[in-house]
Amino acid sequence: MKKILPLFILPLFFACNSNSKNNELCDCVAAGAEADSISAYYLVNEQTLEGKEALEKAIEKRDKICLQFENMLGHELQEMAQDCEELKVKE
Repeated sequence: MKKILPLFILPLFFACNSNSKNNELCDCVAAGAEADSISAYYLVNEQTLEGKEALEKAIEKRDKICLQFENMLGHELQEMAQDCEELKVKE
């Protein structure tokens, strides 16, 4: 369980800024980043039941949040994405 704890802290760095809290696309991106970080950690470290359960929960959360964007057109996604810090290119 001690190895899993950092996985729950890392997604805090991907949280949406205050201007986009209501933007559900930002929530989708954050949930995807959380699932990705747990997946990467789970694949390179000792695989435990707790890690597997954490990964399954993160994927389930991501899929639930992101479902509404699956069939959205690209230009609609781009407009919504302008408010997400996670999607801005950092120099």
